[in-house]
Amino acid sequence: MALQPLLQIVHVSDLHFKDIRSNDAKSLNTRWSAFARAIRRLVLNRDLFDWYEGVQGHYPQAPNAFLSYLEKKLIPNSPEWFASTPDRPMTWLIDTGDLTTFGDDHAIELGKNWLMKWRNQLAAHETRELIGNHDVWAGCHPAFALVGRVDLGNAQKKLLNLTGWDRDEWVIRPLVVNIPDSKSRIELYALDTVCWDPWRNLNALGCIEESSIRKLRDQIKSRSDSDVPHFRILAMHHPIVFPWLTSEIRTLAHIPVMRMLDENRILEGLNNDSCDPDVGPLAHLILSGHTHAAHPSQGLPNDVTKIKQGRLGDFQFQLVAGALMLNKTTIQAIDSGSSSKPAYRATDFSNASTDRNCRAQILRFYHDSARPEELKMYRIPVISVNGSVYRQGSPSQTTMYMTIPR
Repeated sequence: MALQPLLQIVHVSDLHFKDIRSNDAKSLNTRWSAFARAIRRLVLNRDLFDWYEGVQGHYPQAPNAFLSYLEKKLIPNSPEWFASTPDRPMTWLIDTGDLTTFGDDHAIELGKNWLMKWRNQLAAHETRELIGNHDVWAGCHPAFALVGRVDLGNAQKKLLNLTGWDRDEWVIRPLVVNIPDSKSRIELYALDTVCWDPWRNLNALGCIEESSIRKLRDQIKSRSDSDVPHFRILAMHHPIVFPWLTSEIRTLAHIPVMRMLDENRILEGLNNDSCDPDVGPLAHLILSGHTHAAHPSQGLPNDVTKIKQGRLGDFQFQLVAGALMLNKTTIQAIDSGSSSKPAYRATDFSNASTDRNCRAQILRFYHDSARPEELKMYRIPVISVNGSVYRQGSPSQTTMYMTIPR
């Protein structure tokens, strides 16, 4: 039987929009003390908390350059995915967070406008937009929020009322594609991984509350059919597994930086170790961003069971998208062509490579009715050095498996 195209996901992350009016020091002008200004100068002068990496904005030409890539390269070369017919395969535009650099109103408006332009160009059926740790800064770097009179609470409440940023909706209204001639489907859920208090956000930490895992489990249980296989995708901003370099696993007063807190508990929950419901893992594929480096780099194994990523299960796979539009980076790309020894990265990964020039990824899912428990996933990396020009990298194919209830 021929492979039938089902779903195309255009996955972008860490857009880091910065409006020309965006200024983290705006609150200092009228409300902040001299002490807070001194703290700001210290942070800038010593590049504390990776200041210059963390507060980069998007390359100004990048949004239109990415639009041009969609219009002139991706769409013309893929007529089966973009035909002007009612029955064409589904396309979803997924943004896994850090829409902005400072989380200010001007940048949020700018970012959401460009997401809509890309969606319109793709004629995407659905979008899902996640909140990243930068978005909850609400215009103020968390280092300054700790010493200044900044009302982060009210500012952050406003975020949750914006279109697309309803966290409950991410779980109770998953994006769905039904597989023809069967009751099976692909579902995409999302969870909030942002630590909303300024201290943990200062260290770019991720966290998922136990109640969120429970809500996801209950939702999957309510949607499960005892004799029908499904494939579940979970989007989140912070990766649950990533092959960090030793130098990247930094600590501040013995507090981790960048990592997901209590990751073992989260991994056990997503792997569904309790078998409640008995549907295999809660997530077969996890999509994330946050690290500003894509993982794995180009070239994937042809079967998910050949992939080892930390404590993820045999039938689970995580794909991390790079930062779509950052102008420059203070950290050099470390990929399969690097002279760095693989041992410097986590050793419990079959592929520990990352790539900072891989800025986004196109995922295409196909189904063969003769093999009802399988999906073929084609991954197309989107490559750019600085956001001025985007091109397609080398595609790869991986067989993924849906849970077969017994």
